[in-house]
Amino acid sequence: MKLTSFLVFTLLLSQAAFSQDLKQFLKSCGYGTLAGAGLGLTSLVFEKKPNESYGNITRGASLGLYGGIAYGLFTMNQAANKPANDIVDVERNKFFVYPTVDGKIETLYVFQF
Repeated sequence: MKLTSFLVFTLLLSQAAFSQDLKQFLKSCGYGTLAGAGLGLTSLVFEKKPNESYGNITRGASLGLYGGIAYGLFTMNQAANKPANDIVDVERNKFFVYPTVDGKIETLYVFQF
């Protein structure tokens, strides 16, 4: 119990999540849970007594949830480390991505010869 409360406390203090990041995080948790439950369901095929092995589905869902949490935290940290101006160097050429006033995303290539 102490470990769980410590992990939750450090998670809340270490990340300031925006609504879009939180939405992406929750989606990754949900998809991970569904994928894990699906893998647990398909593992019933390999059991000798599948009627007694329904715990595989919940075990797979739990492991999928943990995987989704890990992936969601990874993507949230990658988004936090991304530079503000979104400039990508591609062998002396520059690639800019920026939003316009009407909400579209524009791309600008700057070539250097």
